[in-house]
Amino acid sequence: MDLTALGFDGWFEQQSATLLQPGHRMARVTAVDRDAFLVRDQDAESYAELAGKFRFDVGAVSDLPCVGDWVCVQGHASGGPAVIHGVVPRKTFLRRKCPGKTVDFQMIAANLDAAFIVQAWTSSATSCGREAPTVCWVPPESGRPPWSTGCWGARRLTPGPSAGRGRASIPRPAASCSFLTKARC
Repeated sequence: MDLTALGFDGWFEQQSATLLQPGHRMARVTAVDRDAFLVRDQDAESYAELAGKFRFDVGAVSDLPCVGDWVCVQGHASGGPAVIHGVVPRKTFLRRKCPGKTVDFQMIAANLDAAFIVQAWTSSATSCGREAPTVCWVPPESGRPPWSTGCWGARRLTPGPSAGRGRASIPRPAASCSFLTKARC
């Protein structure tokens, strides 16, 4: 499989140029379970773990690899897990505040083209109270509007206060909390 089929483009190639060392290759993180990673490169999917130096140099939990990240990996000579040496800067990401009183973030996914967020609505939020809405988030730079489905059917999400029945709205603070880029909303 070619890396472009996994989403690797010229932007990531430029960003990864300084990270790639001889013997390293690019891979995309496809699953994360605590300190265990599943990465996919042009040849196959394999397990991976963090290099000791990389683990030590990480400043915050949000800097660790998450699903969708492009990472620099080195294959293990004995056929064991690959070793992750660095994370390519993220183009987009979806994160949430960690539970508790600390001000830290938990990464959900990185380098997204779109995200579908499904959440139950209670009867106090909709007139029918029966259907769970689906929200499709798309990066602002795509030029396409986000959309939502619910008991009134598919519709565009518009910034601002609630516009009333038949039209969904999403307040600006909710949008800026769910999607953050290097340039904050």
